[in-house]
Amino acid sequence: MREYKKYVNTTKWSVIKTCIQLCSGSPNEIIKAHLPLSRLVEYPVSVNLSNSRLQDAILEIGAGRSILPIHMARLGLHVCAVDIDEDNINFQKNRKTLRNERGVHFENIDVRQLESTERYNCVICISVIEHIPKDGDSIAIQKMAGCLLPGGRLVVSIPFGIVYREISAEYCNMSLGCRVYNQSAIKSRLAAPSGLEEEELVYFGWKSIYAMRIWRCLCSLLSHRFIHHAIGWASLLVPGSLYGIIKNLRHGLPEGAILVFRKPKFNK
Repeated sequence: MREYKKYVNTTKWSVIKTCIQLCSGSPNEIIKAHLPLSRLVEYPVSVNLSNSRLQDAILEIGAGRSILPIHMARLGLHVCAVDIDEDNINFQKNRKTLRNERGVHFENIDVRQLESTERYNCVICISVIEHIPKDGDSIAIQKMAGCLLPGGRLVVSIPFGIVYREISAEYCNMSLGCRVYNQSAIKSRLAAPSGLEEEELVYFGWKSIYAMRIWRCLCSLLSHRFIHHAIGWASLLVPGSLYGIIKNLRHGLPEGAILVFRKPKFNK
Protein backbone atom coordinates (compact mmCIF):
# COMPACT_ATOMS: atom_id res chain seq x y z
CA MET A 1 0.00 0.00 0.00
CA ARG A 2 1.36 3.41 -1.00
CA GLU A 3 2.28 5.60 1.95
CA TYR A 4 0.29 8.83 2.12
CA LYS A 5 2.36 11.97 2.66
CA LYS A 6 0.55 15.05 3.87
CA TYR A 7 0.81 18.40 2.13
CA VAL A 8 3.25 20.97 3.47
CA ASN A 9 1.75 24.35 4.41
CA THR A 10 3.19 27.43 6.02
CA THR A 11 2.04 30.86 7.23
CA LYS A 12 3.35 34.39 7.41
CA TRP A 13 3.94 34.00 11.14
CA SER A 14 5.91 30.81 10.60
CA VAL A 15 8.18 32.68 8.16
CA ILE A 16 8.70 35.50 10.67
CA LYS A 17 9.47 32.97 13.40
CA THR A 18 12.15 31.30 11.25
CA CYS A 19 13.67 34.69 10.48
CA ILE A 20 13.89 35.64 14.17
CA GLN A 21 15.41 32.26 15.06
CA LEU A 22 18.04 32.38 12.30
CA CYS A 23 18.95 35.94 13.28
CA SER A 24 19.06 35.10 17.02
CA GLY A 25 16.52 37.84 17.64
CA SER A 26 18.97 40.59 16.64
CA PRO A 27 17.16 43.57 15.02
CA ASN A 28 20.17 44.37 12.83
CA GLU A 29 20.43 40.79 11.59
CA ILE A 30 16.68 40.64 10.96
CA ILE A 31 16.97 43.75 8.79
CA LYS A 32 19.87 42.19 6.86
CA ALA A 33 17.72 39.10 6.26
CA HIS A 34 15.60 41.33 4.01
CA LEU A 35 12.04 40.38 4.87
CA PRO A 36 9.88 43.20 3.44
CA LEU A 37 6.13 43.19 2.93
CA SER A 38 6.30 41.42 -0.42
CA ARG A 39 8.38 38.49 0.87
CA LEU A 40 5.88 37.87 3.67
CA VAL A 41 3.34 37.23 0.94
CA GLU A 42 5.59 35.55 -1.64
CA TYR A 43 7.23 33.01 0.69
CA PRO A 44 4.18 31.35 2.29
CA VAL A 45 1.95 31.67 -0.77
CA SER A 46 4.59 30.17 -3.08
CA VAL A 47 5.20 27.22 -0.75
CA ASN A 48 1.48 26.57 -0.38
CA LEU A 49 0.81 26.86 -4.11
CA SER A 50 3.55 24.33 -4.80
CA ASN A 51 1.29 21.56 -3.39
CA SER A 52 4.43 19.96 -1.97
CA ARG A 53 4.26 16.92 0.29
CA LEU A 54 6.62 15.87 3.05
CA GLN A 55 10.05 14.81 1.72
CA ASP A 56 9.40 16.23 -1.75
CA ALA A 57 12.49 17.48 -3.61
CA ILE A 58 12.49 21.26 -4.09
CA LEU A 59 14.84 23.40 -6.19
CA GLU A 60 15.02 27.08 -5.28
CA ILE A 61 16.49 29.42 -7.89
CA GLY A 62 18.27 32.62 -6.81
CA ALA A 63 18.24 31.90 -3.08
CA GLY A 64 20.53 34.83 -2.25
CA ARG A 65 20.73 35.17 1.53
CA SER A 66 17.03 34.55 2.14
CA ILE A 67 15.64 32.39 4.91
CA LEU A 68 13.37 30.48 2.52
CA PRO A 69 15.63 27.43 1.83
CA ILE A 70 16.08 26.65 5.52
CA HIS A 71 12.43 27.45 6.23
CA MET A 72 11.31 24.90 3.62
CA ALA A 73 13.76 22.31 4.96
CA ARG A 74 12.28 22.78 8.45
CA LEU A 75 8.86 22.04 6.96
CA GLY A 76 10.09 18.59 5.95
CA LEU A 77 11.16 19.22 2.33
CA HIS A 78 14.47 18.26 0.68
CA VAL A 79 15.82 21.54 -0.68
CA CYS A 80 18.56 22.37 -3.17
CA ALA A 81 19.10 26.15 -3.34
CA VAL A 82 21.24 27.74 -6.06
CA ASP A 83 22.52 31.25 -6.63
CA ILE A 84 24.85 32.94 -9.11
CA ASP A 85 26.72 34.81 -6.35
CA GLU A 86 29.38 32.70 -4.60
CA ASP A 87 29.39 35.03 -1.58
CA ASN A 88 25.68 34.35 -1.05
CA ILE A 89 26.24 30.60 -1.25
CA ASN A 90 29.11 30.77 1.26
CA PHE A 91 26.88 32.82 3.58
CA GLN A 92 24.12 30.20 3.35
CA LYS A 93 26.54 27.33 3.93
CA ASN A 94 27.92 29.04 7.04
CA ARG A 95 24.39 29.64 8.32
CA LYS A 96 23.51 25.99 7.71
CA THR A 97 26.64 24.78 9.57
CA LEU A 98 26.14 27.20 12.46
CA ARG A 99 22.54 26.12 12.94
CA ASN A 100 23.17 22.45 12.11
CA GLU A 101 20.33 22.54 9.60
CA ARG A 102 19.41 19.38 7.70
CA GLY A 103 17.57 18.69 4.48
CA VAL A 104 19.10 21.59 2.53
CA HIS A 105 22.21 22.12 0.45
CA PHE A 106 23.51 25.05 -1.58
CA GLU A 107 25.23 25.30 -4.96
CA ASN A 108 26.84 28.16 -6.89
CA ILE A 109 25.06 27.97 -10.27
CA ASP A 110 23.84 30.42 -12.91
CA VAL A 111 20.30 29.31 -13.79
CA ARG A 112 20.98 30.07 -17.47
CA GLN A 113 23.60 27.30 -17.45
CA LEU A 114 21.62 24.91 -15.28
CA GLU A 115 22.19 21.35 -16.57
CA SER A 116 21.07 19.32 -13.59
CA THR A 117 20.47 15.59 -13.96
CA GLU A 118 18.29 15.72 -10.83
CA ARG A 119 14.53 16.07 -11.21
CA TYR A 120 12.38 17.89 -8.66
CA ASN A 121 8.77 17.86 -7.52
CA CYS A 122 8.78 21.64 -7.53
CA VAL A 123 10.99 24.55 -8.61
CA ILE A 124 10.50 27.86 -6.79
CA CYS A 125 11.88 31.18 -8.01
CA ILE A 126 11.13 34.30 -5.94
CA SER A 127 11.69 37.69 -7.60
CA VAL A 128 14.73 36.64 -9.63
CA ILE A 129 14.02 36.26 -13.34
CA GLU A 130 13.02 39.92 -13.77
CA HIS A 131 16.67 40.85 -13.10
CA ILE A 132 18.24 38.54 -15.72
CA PRO A 133 19.28 40.72 -18.70
CA LYS A 134 18.18 40.46 -22.34
CA ASP A 135 16.20 37.25 -22.98
CA GLY A 136 17.59 35.63 -19.83
CA ASP A 137 14.14 35.29 -18.26
CA SER A 138 12.92 33.08 -21.12
CA ILE A 139 16.11 31.01 -21.04
CA ALA A 140 15.90 30.64 -17.26
CA ILE A 141 12.31 29.43 -17.27
CA GLN A 142 13.16 26.83 -19.93
CA LYS A 143 15.99 25.54 -17.74
CA MET A 144 13.74 25.42 -14.68
CA ALA A 145 11.01 23.57 -16.57
CA GLY A 146 13.58 20.97 -17.62
CA CYS A 147 14.31 20.16 -13.96
CA LEU A 148 10.75 19.10 -13.14
CA LEU A 149 9.43 15.61 -12.66
CA PRO A 150 6.25 14.75 -14.62
CA GLY A 151 3.38 16.44 -12.77
CA GLY A 152 5.82 18.80 -11.04
CA ARG A 153 5.12 22.48 -10.47
CA LEU A 154 7.09 25.62 -11.24
CA VAL A 155 6.24 28.57 -8.97
CA VAL A 156 7.59 31.97 -10.04
CA SER A 157 7.00 35.42 -8.53
CA ILE A 158 7.52 38.57 -10.60
CA PRO A 159 6.75 42.30 -10.48
CA PHE A 160 3.43 42.99 -12.20
CA GLY A 161 1.88 46.09 -13.77
CA ILE A 162 -0.64 47.13 -16.39
CA VAL A 163 2.15 48.03 -18.85
CA TYR A 164 5.31 46.00 -19.52
CA ARG A 165 8.46 48.00 -18.89
CA GLU A 166 12.17 47.55 -18.36
CA ILE A 167 13.84 49.63 -15.66
CA SER A 168 17.55 50.44 -15.72
CA ALA A 169 19.83 49.49 -12.84
CA GLU A 170 20.61 53.16 -12.18
CA TYR A 171 16.95 54.09 -11.91
CA CYS A 172 16.01 51.31 -9.48
CA ASN A 173 19.25 51.75 -7.48
CA MET A 174 20.33 48.13 -7.93
CA SER A 175 23.30 46.33 -9.47
CA LEU A 176 20.90 44.84 -12.04
CA GLY A 177 17.96 46.21 -13.96
CA CYS A 178 14.40 45.01 -13.55
CA ARG A 179 11.36 44.14 -15.64
CA VAL A 180 7.74 44.72 -14.73
CA TYR A 181 5.53 42.19 -16.52
CA ASN A 182 1.99 42.58 -17.78
CA GLN A 183 -0.38 39.85 -18.96
CA SER A 184 1.00 39.84 -22.50
CA ALA A 185 4.65 39.63 -21.36
CA ILE A 186 3.83 36.77 -18.98
CA LYS A 187 2.53 34.74 -21.90
CA SER A 188 5.25 35.62 -24.44
CA ARG A 189 8.35 35.71 -22.18
CA LEU A 190 7.45 33.06 -19.58
CA ALA A 191 4.48 30.80 -20.34
CA ALA A 192 5.28 30.06 -24.00
CA PRO A 193 9.04 29.38 -23.55
CA SER A 194 8.41 27.14 -20.53
CA GLY A 195 6.35 24.62 -22.49
CA LEU A 196 4.34 24.01 -19.31
CA GLU A 197 0.65 24.23 -18.54
CA GLU A 198 -0.51 27.44 -16.87
CA GLU A 199 -2.26 26.45 -13.66
CA GLU A 200 -2.73 29.50 -11.44
CA LEU A 201 -2.04 33.24 -11.26
CA VAL A 202 -2.20 35.12 -7.96
CA TYR A 203 -1.76 38.89 -7.59
CA PHE A 204 -0.45 40.65 -4.50
CA GLY A 205 0.12 44.24 -3.45
CA TRP A 206 -1.69 47.14 -1.84
CA LYS A 207 -5.35 46.56 -1.07
CA SER A 208 -6.13 50.17 -2.03
CA ILE A 209 -4.43 53.45 -2.86
CA TYR A 210 -5.35 54.65 0.64
CA ALA A 211 -3.51 51.70 2.18
CA MET A 212 -0.40 52.57 0.17
CA ARG A 213 -0.59 56.23 1.26
CA ILE A 214 -1.02 55.26 4.93
CA TRP A 215 2.03 52.97 4.73
CA ARG A 216 4.20 55.63 3.09
CA CYS A 217 3.06 58.17 5.66
CA LEU A 218 4.05 55.83 8.52
CA CYS A 219 7.42 55.12 6.95
CA SER A 220 8.11 58.83 6.46
CA LEU A 221 7.61 59.37 10.20
CA LEU A 222 10.03 56.59 11.19
CA SER A 223 13.70 56.31 10.39
CA HIS A 224 14.66 52.80 11.50
CA ARG A 225 14.09 50.04 8.93
CA PHE A 226 13.38 47.48 11.63
CA ILE A 227 10.35 49.52 12.72
CA HIS A 228 9.18 49.58 9.08
CA HIS A 229 9.34 45.79 8.94
CA ALA A 230 7.54 45.47 12.27
CA ILE A 231 4.68 47.59 10.92
CA GLY A 232 4.63 45.45 7.79
CA TRP A 233 4.48 42.21 9.75
CA ALA A 234 1.66 43.53 11.93
CA SER A 235 -0.34 44.73 8.92
CA LEU A 236 -0.24 41.26 7.42
CA LEU A 237 -1.41 39.49 10.56
CA VAL A 238 -4.69 41.31 11.10
CA PRO A 239 -7.96 41.15 9.12
CA GLY A 240 -8.25 43.75 6.40
CA SER A 241 -4.48 44.09 6.09
CA LEU A 242 -3.00 46.86 4.01
CA TYR A 243 -0.95 44.55 1.83
CA GLY A 244 -1.53 41.01 0.65
CA ILE A 245 -3.33 38.85 -1.91
CA ILE A 246 -5.55 40.88 -4.26
CA LYS A 247 -8.64 39.00 -5.40
CA ASN A 248 -10.17 41.88 -7.37
CA LEU A 249 -7.83 44.00 -9.50
CA ARG A 250 -10.43 46.77 -9.65
CA HIS A 251 -10.05 47.38 -5.92
CA GLY A 252 -6.31 46.91 -5.48
CA LEU A 253 -2.90 48.05 -6.66
CA PRO A 254 -0.97 44.90 -7.65
CA GLU A 255 2.80 45.08 -7.27
CA GLY A 256 3.53 41.48 -8.13
CA ALA A 257 2.18 38.17 -9.34
CA ILE A 258 2.85 34.55 -8.44
CA LEU A 259 2.60 32.17 -11.38
CA VAL A 260 2.13 28.42 -11.12
CA PHE A 261 3.00 26.19 -14.09
CA ARG A 262 2.64 22.42 -14.20
CA LYS A 263 4.51 19.82 -16.21
CA PRO A 264 2.11 17.27 -17.74
CA LYS A 265 2.30 13.79 -16.25
CA PHE A 266 2.16 12.27 -19.72
CA ASN A 267 3.54 13.50 -23.02
CA LYS A 268 0.86 14.74 -25.31
